[in-house]
Amino acid sequence: MLAPKDESLYIEVICVKDVRKLDDVWGSLETNKGDIRLALKHHHWSNCHMIKYGSGIWPVDKSHFKTLDEIRDDRLKELGI
Repeated sequence: MLAPKDESLYIEVICVKDVRKLDDVWGSLETNKGDIRLALKHHHWSNCHMIKYGSGIWPVDKSHFKTLDEIRDDRLKELGI
C-alpha cells in the first residue's frame, strides 16, 4: 500500500523492539530499536501501527513501536510515580 504524502497524517513513533519482516505482498521491513518512524494517526486496525517505510505503509504490531508519551508513562509506572 502506498503511503500518503501529507505529513500531518502521521505521528512519530519509536521502535522499542527490532523488527525484521519479509512478506510476499508487503515486501521487506527492517528497523532497529531506537529508530524513529512515522505512523498513521488514524486507521481502522486497533492492534497495530501503520508504519511509513519508504513509499509504503506497513502494519506492525503495537508492541514494537510506542509514542514518546507512551514510553514516558511506562517509565513513570516503573518508578512508581
